[in-house]
Amino acid sequence: AGATVALVVSEDYHNNLKDAVIALEKDTMGGASVRNAAMFASITAAIADLPATGGIVLIPVGTYTEQVIINATTVPNRLILMGCSDGSVIQGPAAKSAIKIGADLTTQFDKNVVILNLKVIGGSSFPGMELINAGYLSFYNVRSVGSPAEGWSLLGVVGCSFYDCWGSNSGTWELLMDNDTAGTPHVCSRNRFYGLQVSGVARTGGGIKIACNTGANPADANIFISTSFEASFNSKPGIQLDGNVRNTRVISPFFEAETNVAGVKASAYIYISSAGPGPPDLNVIEDPTLWGYCDRIIHIENRNT
Repeated sequence: AGATVALVVSEDYHNNLKDAVIALEKDTMGGASVRNAAMFASITAAIADLPATGGIVLIPVGTYTEQVIINATTVPNRLILMGCSDGSVIQGPAAKSAIKIGADLTTQFDKNVVILNLKVIGGSSFPGMELINAGYLSFYNVRSVGSPAEGWSLLGVVGCSFYDCWGSNSGTWELLMDNDTAGTPHVCSRNRFYGLQVSGVARTGGGIKIACNTGANPADANIFISTSFEASFNSKPGIQLDGNVRNTRVISPFFEAETNVAGVKASAYIYISSAGPGPPDLNVIEDPTLWGYCDRIIHIENRNT
């Protein structure tokens, strides 16, 4: 505390990230609201040490074995969680994700949180990044690599932005979007992905799956721009849209599907499923680039799509 911390962001980096950093810098003169996670017992402890107004937690290069929980109790206000690219690794302990955000099924977690320049790995049978009933958060260059379950698990997530993020070599889907509960579910809607990278081999799932398998409200208006699928999909699709998924926009995707080590081809680059309470509808795949070995370019189970 008391040390001056200068944060330098390149001019060509995303303007909204710069604005977020500048806004927090105005409130952290003298470094009173900046914490170095290496000086605490855990990243969680560093976050807990921030004042009620929020602040910045810096994560130096290293591996941190813990589950970082971000919710209304642990983060009462604003937070920037900043690492040093894939050199800053959060490894989830056994049966826990590396970062868990939200999870209150009654009240949406929608604080001003920015997470950037990190690598996450889930513990046994868990995803690297887990969001439950969360909204309006921002992620930059966050890589989920080698998680036993999903790389990213987004359940009931609304209005979040993802820039240059990765899902790689996960056990199931690299990115799964679904409801957060089977009761009165919150659905995944209005999320934006820019430059998402999907890569890896030998998973039991595929690239991206968007589902909405319970409840009347559809998963609506999720947008993917310049997503790159460079993977062996292990007889699964690059992107799968289940029933009750609507108004999805996948713009200028790049699909490079190779046979995996067992020689199994991807089932399809794009798979439109009839699973769920209603048909998928009004979804658009625009200007794709396709390369590799695949049984089908697109597989549609239901015509009303």
